[in-house]
Amino acid sequence: MSSNLSHEKLWYSLSGKFKCKCDIVWSMRIKETLFGGKRKFALVALVVIGAILLAMGTYSFWTDSESAPGNTVEAGTLDLSIDESASDTISLTNAQPGDTDSATFALQNVGSTEADHVEVDLNFNENDIQDEPADADLSTELNAQETAAMIEVTDFTYDGTDLLGNVSDQNGNGIVDLADVQSQAGSTDNLTAPSAGGSDTTELMLGVQIANDNDGSFTGTDEDIMADGVDITLDFTLNQDASQ
Repeated sequence: MSSNLSHEKLWYSLSGKFKCKCDIVWSMRIKETLFGGKRKFALVALVVIGAILLAMGTYSFWTDSESAPGNTVEAGTLDLSIDESASDTISLTNAQPGDTDSATFALQNVGSTEADHVEVDLNFNENDIQDEPADADLSTELNAQETAAMIEVTDFTYDGTDLLGNVSDQNGNGIVDLADVQSQAGSTDNLTAPSAGGSDTTELMLGVQIANDNDGSFTGTDEDIMADGVDITLDFTLNQDASQ
């Protein structure tokens, strides 16, 4: 551009228009200077902004961290066991009025967690092994509930505590029988739990007798139980909390 301006300046000078040419050159140089300054200013601004962004991207606070390993959550166990070596079963077959039998059930908590209490439920199901007598006067067919009402409970203790004191004669036959105990399950709740780890044993003892209408207390007819029977089941539950 400078070369062209020099030629134009000479041509205008010969024509007597030197002043006008000078004005043109001056104006063009002003424009070039101003626009050149803008380019320089824009370049400097971009460099400054880039430096700021770079500084912001790399700036960080100091930090340090440590870990704490070895934290464990693991559930314990409640594990109720009946010690077979210290327990037995009731077995009255071909029984007559007045016949008795008893059994002791030894309980252990072989789990790792202590329990709050033990709950015991007594249940029975009809089990007629023999046929009813041919004599119509003796062939009364009893269901499980009626048969249980003719089996007196003579001993019902847990860990030395008598539980029969909490069971009443609900059916009014003069004795506390299996049907009474079964219908009053609350009397066998909240019993002392054996310690965890199998370190001790608690025992429940159950004694029964075939009702006898000759002993003065039973108000029923003992002949009615002929050929009738029940299977007795004791369910033991080890509970962790008092609310259970």
